[in-house]
Amino acid sequence: MEFAELEKMVSVVDDDSVGEFLAKNELVIIVAGALWCSDTKRMIYKSLPILCEKYQGKVSFAMCMIEGETSGITDCPKFKKTYQVERYPTIIVFRNGQATKFIISEKSAEGQMTDMEELISEVINS
Repeated sequence: MEFAELEKMVSVVDDDSVGEFLAKNELVIIVAGALWCSDTKRMIYKSLPILCEKYQGKVSFAMCMIEGETSGITDCPKFKKTYQVERYPTIIVFRNGQATKFIISEKSAEGQMTDMEELISEVINS
Protein backbone atom coordinates (compact mmCIF):
# COMPACT_ATOMS: atom_id res chain seq x y z
CA MET A 1 0.00 0.00 0.00
CA GLU A 2 1.31 3.42 -0.92
CA PHE A 3 1.08 6.38 1.45
CA ALA A 4 -1.35 8.15 -0.92
CA GLU A 5 -3.74 5.18 -0.64
CA LEU A 6 -3.45 5.21 3.12
CA GLU A 7 -4.35 8.91 3.24
CA LYS A 8 -7.74 8.06 1.71
CA MET A 9 -8.56 5.99 4.81
CA VAL A 10 -6.68 7.76 7.58
CA SER A 11 -6.48 11.51 8.07
CA VAL A 12 -3.02 13.06 8.31
CA VAL A 13 -2.98 15.85 10.86
CA ASP A 14 -0.32 18.34 11.82
CA ASP A 15 0.05 21.05 14.44
CA ASP A 16 -2.28 23.34 12.45
CA SER A 17 -5.06 20.85 11.73
CA VAL A 18 -5.19 18.53 14.75
CA GLY A 19 -7.45 20.84 16.81
CA GLU A 20 -10.04 21.04 14.05
CA PHE A 21 -9.93 17.26 13.53
CA LEU A 22 -10.46 16.63 17.25
CA ALA A 23 -13.33 19.13 17.38
CA LYS A 24 -15.14 17.39 14.50
CA ASN A 25 -14.89 13.86 15.88
CA GLU A 26 -16.08 12.48 19.24
CA LEU A 27 -13.79 9.45 19.45
CA VAL A 28 -10.36 9.74 17.82
CA ILE A 29 -7.26 7.59 17.76
CA ILE A 30 -4.09 9.33 16.59
CA VAL A 31 -0.96 7.38 15.79
CA ALA A 32 2.04 9.62 16.40
CA GLY A 33 5.26 8.44 14.85
CA ALA A 34 7.88 8.80 12.17
CA LEU A 35 8.01 7.15 8.75
CA TRP A 36 11.64 6.13 9.28
CA CYS A 37 10.48 4.03 12.27
CA SER A 38 9.72 0.40 11.39
CA ASP A 39 7.17 0.10 14.22
CA THR A 40 5.31 3.16 12.95
CA LYS A 41 5.35 1.82 9.39
CA ARG A 42 4.01 -1.52 10.56
CA MET A 43 1.22 0.23 12.47
CA ILE A 44 0.11 2.57 9.70
CA TYR A 45 0.47 0.19 6.75
CA LYS A 46 -0.73 -3.08 8.31
CA SER A 47 -2.89 -2.38 11.35
CA LEU A 48 -4.58 0.95 10.62
CA PRO A 49 -6.23 0.00 7.32
CA ILE A 50 -7.87 -3.04 8.95
CA LEU A 51 -8.98 -1.06 11.99
CA CYS A 52 -10.32 1.81 9.87
CA GLU A 53 -12.50 -0.59 7.93
CA LYS A 54 -13.66 -2.51 11.00
CA TYR A 55 -14.54 0.55 13.11
CA GLN A 56 -15.77 2.88 10.39
CA GLY A 57 -18.35 5.24 11.83
CA LYS A 58 -17.34 4.49 15.43
CA VAL A 59 -13.77 5.76 15.61
CA SER A 60 -11.95 8.39 13.57
CA PHE A 61 -8.30 7.57 12.91
CA ALA A 62 -5.49 9.99 12.16
CA MET A 63 -1.72 9.99 11.83
CA CYS A 64 0.57 12.70 13.14
CA MET A 65 4.08 12.29 11.85
CA ILE A 66 6.27 13.82 14.52
CA GLU A 67 9.30 13.65 12.27
CA GLY A 68 7.80 13.79 8.81
CA GLU A 69 10.16 16.04 6.93
CA THR A 70 11.70 13.16 5.01
CA SER A 71 8.34 12.20 3.53
CA GLY A 72 7.12 15.69 2.72
CA ILE A 73 4.71 15.64 5.66
CA THR A 74 4.71 18.55 8.07
CA ASP A 75 6.44 17.88 11.38
CA CYS A 76 4.39 18.22 14.57
CA PRO A 77 6.64 19.71 17.28
CA LYS A 78 3.73 21.23 19.25
CA PHE A 79 1.83 17.94 19.25
CA LYS A 80 4.99 16.12 20.36
CA LYS A 81 5.52 18.52 23.26
CA THR A 82 1.88 18.77 24.31
CA TYR A 83 1.36 15.01 24.46
CA GLN A 84 4.95 14.16 25.47
CA VAL A 85 5.54 11.83 22.53
CA GLU A 86 9.00 10.38 23.03
CA ARG A 87 8.75 6.92 21.43
CA TYR A 88 7.14 5.71 18.23
CA PRO A 89 4.48 4.79 17.56
CA THR A 90 2.53 6.39 20.38
CA ILE A 91 -1.20 5.81 20.10
CA ILE A 92 -3.36 8.45 21.76
CA VAL A 93 -7.10 8.12 22.30
CA PHE A 94 -9.13 11.32 22.40
CA ARG A 95 -12.73 11.57 23.54
CA ASN A 96 -14.41 14.91 22.95
CA GLY A 97 -11.04 16.52 22.26
CA GLN A 98 -9.39 15.32 25.47
CA ALA A 99 -6.54 12.80 25.51
CA THR A 100 -7.67 9.87 27.64
CA LYS A 101 -5.31 6.98 26.92
CA PHE A 102 -1.76 6.52 25.67
CA ILE A 103 -0.07 3.36 24.38
CA ILE A 104 3.41 2.84 22.99
CA SER A 105 3.25 -0.17 20.67
CA GLU A 106 6.69 -1.42 19.67
CA LYS A 107 5.41 -4.87 18.83
CA SER A 108 4.80 -7.19 15.92
CA ALA A 109 1.84 -6.47 13.65
CA GLU A 110 -0.20 -9.04 15.57
CA GLY A 111 0.76 -7.46 18.90
CA GLN A 112 -0.13 -4.01 17.62
CA MET A 113 -3.52 -5.27 16.43
CA THR A 114 -4.19 -6.86 19.81
CA ASP A 115 -3.25 -3.62 21.62
CA MET A 116 -5.45 -1.55 19.35
CA GLU A 117 -8.43 -3.95 19.47
CA GLU A 118 -8.31 -3.98 23.28
CA LEU A 119 -7.98 -0.22 23.42
CA ILE A 120 -10.83 0.40 20.98
CA SER A 121 -13.09 -2.07 22.75
CA GLU A 122 -12.36 -0.39 26.07
CA VAL A 123 -13.07 3.15 24.85
CA ILE A 124 -16.15 2.26 22.80
CA ASN A 125 -17.70 0.47 25.77
CA SER A 126 -16.84 3.14 28.35
